[in-house]
Amino acid sequence: VADTPRRTELLNRLDTLANTTTAVGKGFLGGITFFTSLILFFASVVIFNLSVNEINILNLAFFVGLMLGALLPYLFSALLLPGVLKAIGSMMDETERQWQDIPFLREAKASPDLVKATIYASNASLNAIIWPGLLVFFMPIIVGVFAGHAGLTGLMLGTLVSGFFISFQFGNTGGALGNV
Repeated sequence: VADTPRRTELLNRLDTLANTTTAVGKGFLGGITFFTSLILFFASVVIFNLSVNEINILNLAFFVGLMLGALLPYLFSALLLPGVLKAIGSMMDETERQWQDIPFLREAKASPDLVKATIYASNASLNAIIWPGLLVFFMPIIVGVFAGHAGLTGLMLGTLVSGFFISFQFGNTGGALGNV
């Protein structure tokens, strides 16, 4: 008990180091993702043999793809977040059930059923990703069929720009909530 302030100071310094390391890692990850996506965009331009006229905001197919691509990360997030909340709710229900059904768990004299908790978490996570996963799978196919190569390239560019900024937004929000 005498060295509690010393331990608290050490833990605070370690927490600061962990937060700094996480922030730097997120920055590198965002930059790497952006440049990888940019390379894929330029590769699609070369592979599809698109001209400057086709990669032009005045080209309707490219513009439609660009707008859908800018919408895609937000739509994906809007579909995913309610599933995450539902998964959290099911985990809370399972935790409450184990608190009530497993004798001596509250006194730390019994172990929780980790297998059942893992199954609940896995099933809830897989169910949460079904619709967003279908969206990102079928959107390029639909845009490619209806808008062609220019529309597909616009979709990639719109997703690249919009996704880059939303990744930093969610990363910073998560980091801020982690310190609450």
